[in-house]
Formats: sequence, C-alpha cells, structure tokens
Amino acid sequence: MLGIDELKIIGQYRAMITNVERKTVFDIRPSRAKAELMPYFRDLRDKDSVEWVAMDMYHVYRQVVRATLPQARIVVDRFHIQRMANDALEKLRKRIRKDLSTRQRLKLKDEQFLLLKRQHDLTGRDMDRMREWFQQFPLLSEAHALKEGFLSIWDQKTRPAAEAACATWQANIPTELAATFKDLTTAVHNWHDEIFAYFEQPITNAYTESVNRVAKDMNRMGRGYSFEVLRARILYDKKARKDGSVIETVLVDDDDPMTTDFVFQRMTTAATRKKKITRVVEYGPYLPTLARLLEEGYFE
Repeated sequence: MLGIDELKIIGQYRAMITNVERKTVFDIRPSRAKAELMPYFRDLRDKDSVEWVAMDMYHVYRQVVRATLPQARIVVDRFHIQRMANDALEKLRKRIRKDLSTRQRLKLKDEQFLLLKRQHDLTGRDMDRMREWFQQFPLLSEAHALKEGFLSIWDQKTRPAAEAACATWQANIPTELAATFKDLTTAVHNWHDEIFAYFEQPITNAYTESVNRVAKDMNRMGRGYSFEVLRARILYDKKARKDGSVIETVLVDDDDPMTTDFVFQRMTTAATRKKKITRVVEYGPYLPTLARLLEEGYFE
C-alpha cells in the first residue's frame, strides 16, 4: 500500500511517497510533475506488488498510477475530501461576514472553529452560541447541516450504504447552496470510485502528511539544505531505517537437485529442493522514529 502526497519545500512541489502499511518513507521525488513521475513508476522495482495507492485528488497522480500500476486500486484520502465540506461552510461564513457590522464581523470570525467542530463534540454552551447565529442566518444553519451530513457518510460500514447516503445528501442540497458546495459535489462526481474505494480498503494519507511536516521541520533546522541533502537525511538515516526493517524467514530454491537420476531431472525440471533462509528486509525509514529524532534535536 503506497501513499502519494505533495510537499512544497525548497521552492517547489515535491512528491512524497510512503509505504502506508509499514509507516515508512518510500521515496521523495524532486517534482510532482507527470514527466518526472511517469518514468519513475514505470521502472519501479516489484511494482506489481502494489495493490492500493492512497492520494489526494491531484489528477496527475491518478494518471500516473493508472498508466504504470494498472493492477493497483486508488483510494482518495478521506480527510482531503472531508476538508472540502468544511471549506464550503467557511466560504459561506466569510460571505456573511462581509455585510455585518465591525463588532459582529469580529464575533463571527471567532466562531470559525466552533462551526467546524463535529456536532457530536459540541457542548451545551457551544450549541447555544450556534443557535444564535442560525436564528440570524438560516442559510448558515442549512450549510452547517450539510457539512455534518457529508461527514457522517464515513460512519457507514459498507460501500453501498455510503454511496446511498451520499446520493441522499446530494439530493437535499437546496438550490441557494448549490454554488457554495459545487467544488465538493464536482469532486464527488469526478472521483466517485476512488472516494468510495475507502469503504473497501480504509487507508488514508495521514502518515504521508506527517512525514511532510517532519521534512519541513528538518529543512528549517538545516538552514538551507539542498533538496538532495534533505532527501538523503530522511531516506538514509540509519536509526530510522533499522526501525523500519523486519527479519523474515523465506523458502528459496536450493542449488542442489532433488535427485541424481538424470531421467527424473529431465522430466521434472521444476523439482528442486527448498531451503529456509533468514533475511533483513528494509522498508525505508520508520516515520515515528524520524518524528522522535526530530523532537530530540537530532537533525539540528
């Protein structure tokens, strides 16, 4: 399971690639451009073993994965699509603020995080404050309900149930809020399969985004690293790579044939002895170790 996310660092966007299952950094590419990623993934060793790829809704990533990893299923990071519901509510809140008095404008600005909190996390006092605004601006109340309704889709247990909940949600968008939620509804239409694939394989890019923060902090501490130096410090740190390694025992073909009978060998060319070997497999630097080392000032 791979994760792909963009990272803007040292002047341009890079592509951060992680092993989602192992919580390790797989690679950091110098660019997220299609011309850079297409040959990289086309020549990727053991690429047929990739089954799932988590990403945001950047069309280049989808094009590259479809062209070079056709067997892999794409999953849109749930937090990325959910963030768009919050963005729609924020768009309306800012529009309402423009027509308010200075005092009210400042007050509604302070309510930003209250409106974005999940309803089940609100206290009684929070709800009272929200009702005051909803009574003044009923459209804000409807937009808040739509935000909550969209986020609740991910409470469903199966893909068919989630798709049905989404269809019901879209049907309940009032005409006056259609433009506010247009970016979200367009994304759901254009990325439908990849969004709801989450209910078949619930993986996210949370660890990929975490390593992005580590990389940014590491670059700040480095005071002017080149991209190549930063990439090397992340990928080849011995402590983090050790924690991202596993020891496994596997069966391999022995060099000696199973029998010395020439006729039997000729008739059963695949018949060879198997032997067990123990080997260390490196999956890349372990993200929690990188984060701990960063906190300890190891990279300063």
